[in-house]
Amino acid sequence: MATDVVVAVKTDDGGPGDISGNVIFTAAVILTILLILIVVIGLWGPHRRPVTGVEGLVGEAGEALEPLDPRGMVRVHGELWQAESVAGPIGKDEDIRVTAIKRLRLYVEPLNNDKKPPHERI
Repeated sequence: MATDVVVAVKTDDGGPGDISGNVIFTAAVILTILLILIVVIGLWGPHRRPVTGVEGLVGEAGEALEPLDPRGMVRVHGELWQAESVAGPIGKDEDIRVTAIKRLRLYVEPLNNDKKPPHERI
């Protein structure tokens, strides 16, 4: 590759150009890093959790707008959803976490502060 670059650049007298080896080395390193970055992003992408659509709601937190015993309405991401509690009754205004979605119904459980990672506890 380096010889192709040197041969492609010619001086006015028709001879090979005078390109520093440092310039060629730097260009090769930058291109290699970009190639590795593109491959890593390409391999990592399919394993990421969906962040949009209905599938992106699983694991998200919300709020019960009415008592869930076992069914009621909740708000998740500012949207109103029909929900069913999978862990017993949930009171109005309690925080919930989405565990599953079937036929546009959210299945939820109470959001317990002890289950939150330490950096999310208040």
